[in-house]
Parts: sequence; C-alpha cells; structure tokens
Amino acid sequence: MTLAREGGRMSQKFRRNPKIESAPLSSDAILLDPDRPQFFLLNETSASFWAYLAVDSTPEELAAQICRDFDGVEPTEAREDAEKILKEMLMQGLVETNDQS
Repeated sequence: MTLAREGGRMSQKFRRNPKIESAPLSSDAILLDPDRPQFFLLNETSASFWAYLAVDSTPEELAAQICRDFDGVEPTEAREDAEKILKEMLMQGLVETNDQS
C-alpha cells in the first residue's frame, strides 16, 4: 500500500471508514469492524485522532489539532505520530483516503 507523499510528507486527506462503529471508553475508544469479528482498542491519542477524523483531514491538520489539545507536544512529534497512526488505521481498514470510495 503506497501513500502519496509531497515533500516527504503524506499529502492525502483521511476520513473514517463509514462501516466502522465506535464507542467512547473513558478517554479511550473502542472500534468494531462489522465485516469481520474484530474490535480495536484505541488509546487516548489514537481516540483523539479518530474523533478528529469526523471530517476529512491531512496528517498535518491532525498534528496541529493534537498540539492544540495536548500540552507539551512538539509539532514534529505530532506529525510523526499522525503518520504512524494513520498508516496503521489504513492497514486495518479503519480509515480511507480521499482517493478511495
């Protein structure tokens, strides 16, 4: 799976896979893929990304939101985390890119 990169960064917009069901769990979240009997437990940071993905977002937009919502997070660290989390969510089918339907 290849992700579009622009200037060394992921340039696509990402969104939640509309088939995935979610529920809050304290500051975490639990996701269910109804097409396969699999649950995903998201920690607080990943749960925040999931919440932000209610609207199409680039990794840079997600990183900026993390920096606003979490004290002491550096932009570079947030962007690296965003790319890592999005790649994992994409591989698991939890999110889609703007070029997927």
